[in-house]
Amino acid sequence: MLVTGPITRRKDGAWTSVFTRMARFSGRIWFIHDSAQPTKYRWEKRFTAQQLDALAEPLGVGSVRHLQPIERGASGRVRLLLVSGTRGATELRGELTIRRQFGMLNSALFTVTEERDGRGNPVAFVFRGGGWGHGVGLCQTGAIGRAESGQDYRAILRHYFNGAEVVRIYE
Repeated sequence: MLVTGPITRRKDGAWTSVFTRMARFSGRIWFIHDSAQPTKYRWEKRFTAQQLDALAEPLGVGSVRHLQPIERGASGRVRLLLVSGTRGATELRGELTIRRQFGMLNSALFTVTEERDGRGNPVAFVFRGGGWGHGVGLCQTGAIGRAESGQDYRAILRHYFNGAEVVRIYE
């Protein structure tokens, strides 16, 4: 299965047979295809508190106590993340900045679960997410599926970049 949303229908308004079932994620409808690897559309990355502290060390917040998504974009991706630690807090702004800070997360479409010990101290932080990349433009796995279904490169590009033209710019 492959998530390729968030869309509810094609631009012509017709439902298409490649969509076999729907799933809910962040209150949006996501279409799911039958092909592709599960790690491409749902993933999990777990960091021990010590691992996360090492990744967050350049931020100067001390030992991380809490991660809180403050703002999400229209696709549900985190655009602003508050990182709170024993020496203060800071905000990480921008999908790529956030992904890079935590070891290049697959995407910024994620939730964070904090695992704590009996005294309330963080033990681990678990990122659970969907998608692969920034969520804008061409879905590589979707394009592969379209090609395997017989679409040529022009049809694939028309699907992802409506209104764009493929032209020769050199002789």
